[in-house]
Amino acid sequence: MLRGADVDLIDRMAATYGREHGHQIDQRLLAPALAVREAGATLTVFSAAFDRGLRGILSAAEVDIDDIVSNTLEHDAGRASGFT
Repeated sequence: MLRGADVDLIDRMAATYGREHGHQIDQRLLAPALAVREAGATLTVFSAAFDRGLRGILSAAEVDIDDIVSNTLEHDAGRASGFT
């Protein structure tokens, strides 16, 4: 379904998804993690999710993460070919 889709369209959809769902981040997990980060730890998210969607959610929720390791979009000439 994704193969051949315009990368800019996918970026816009990921940003929209983030704005619509950023409020659903579970603060029971996030608050302690951010407290540890503020104390000097590095906060990295490892996820099987789509990188841009995850970043969209975190951005919309105004959550600052040091690093994210997740699936990225492979593309050629502005068209999606799959995920890593």
